[in-house]
Amino acid sequence: MKFLTSKIIKIESCPICGSTNKVFHSFSKRNLYSEKISKILNESENKILSKIFNLKCKKCYLIYKNFWFKPHIIKELFKKEIPLHPKGMDIFHAKKKFSKSFFLNEYRKLKRMNKENNDKINKSKRTIGSIITSIDSNKKLLKECLNILEQDNYEYKEPSFEKHILAISKLIKKPKRFSRFVGYNDKILWNYIKTISNFKIYGEVGCPSWGMLNIAKKNKKQIFFYDRKENNFWNENDLIKKSGLKKKEIVYFLDKKKNSMFGIIEYLDHLFKPLDFINEISYSNESFFIISDDPNKNNIPIQHFTGIQDKTFSYISKKIGKKVILNNSILKSKNMIIATFKKNQM
Repeated sequence: MKFLTSKIIKIESCPICGSTNKVFHSFSKRNLYSEKISKILNESENKILSKIFNLKCKKCYLIYKNFWFKPHIIKELFKKEIPLHPKGMDIFHAKKKFSKSFFLNEYRKLKRMNKENNDKINKSKRTIGSIITSIDSNKKLLKECLNILEQDNYEYKEPSFEKHILAISKLIKKPKRFSRFVGYNDKILWNYIKTISNFKIYGEVGCPSWGMLNIAKKNKKQIFFYDRKENNFWNENDLIKKSGLKKKEIVYFLDKKKNSMFGIIEYLDHLFKPLDFINEISYSNESFFIISDDPNKNNIPIQHFTGIQDKTFSYISKKIGKKVILNNSILKSKNMIIATFKKNQM
């Protein structure tokens, strides 16, 4: 990787346990972030994805990148190129975007596009794909269409594909649970979290529109949002305003809280020093939970530094001295893991 020595760093050891014993795990797939990183680095997208890949630690089983981007590259990606969380914004535009008319209109735009305009074609394909993955249906047609959208140089004017699109449009009714147009503000998930501990205070970090702050407030919990400064994450100021959080509900540092539960939702895998952050949260909150992709079922994208599996959560549990409860069923439809940590019983 000599061609990028000023822009990336080699990761010599596991960021959780420090072991240097690792094996290859997987390559990241192309997405919006790999497209933007390609432009920032002025290198081929395919070349970047072939050189920067995912390793598995043989001691704690964490999945992590073999190389990572220097702070100025990460800052340009998340503060300039993609400053707002796309899924977080879609929560506020669900009625418009998750609709038959929007879906068909996006397909019509895709059909008219010049094949040489790759960026616009890819954006349109991602938009169509985001709606398809949010449809509450298990029909094979959806997966078939998603597979076609991943292909290069496919003729999207094909009558057979258009027939697929028209059939799919009839399935657009209500977005499925935990999809990008709904997020995690879910009663079943909330009720599960309440079984872990008897808490009075509920806090979150990450995307303020994406989690359970609203449902916690309705359940008479004292809430707070940790507005933590992090290069490898979006600027959430606009979403904080849209979410209707009061000034007193926003904190910029953490102090030790009794009877508290803290949510880390699709956030930890962005961090360059995940264990430092976990220690901070564990010290300041009696209980906390992490929602993260199962790296053995979901592809770890280029913008995620790590992927955390069950065995890694168990290792972390021993490291911080708290009991971990793993749940793979509630978020099964998204291939996500919920790991909840609480005080060990004396």
